[in-house]
Amino acid sequence: MDILQRIPDAELDVMLILWKKGRPMRVSEIYDELKTKRRCSKPSVHTLISRLEGRGFLCQQTVDAPNPYKLITPLVKEKDYAAGESDVLVGKLYGGSWKNLIVSLISDGKLDKSDIDELADILKKGGAK
Repeated sequence: MDILQRIPDAELDVMLILWKKGRPMRVSEIYDELKTKRRCSKPSVHTLISRLEGRGFLCQQTVDAPNPYKLITPLVKEKDYAAGESDVLVGKLYGGSWKNLIVSLISDGKLDKSDIDELADILKKGGAK
């Protein structure tokens, strides 16, 4: 998937739960995690999962057991989604200039001296951390 579409916050919360766990999860597990972050119902979690599946962000697999259940697996990596979101942010707010983002972070006091030193070291090494 080259270009990922942006997803609403509620759907992103579902994806963040899946990425954090790092394994397929039951819908009930996602619901239990999600209700600690926002008000939701089990039907609304099913709706969020269906929307994400329709967008190609995850898949559902029914597990044949005495009490069948669905396992939800992310298809998009967190790193790939974050890279796309970063590109959108920099494109819209900083004219596509990553340098302008960093200058803004420094001038707004969002980066301390150790952060700046670490960035300088990364840049000296050609971007490898």
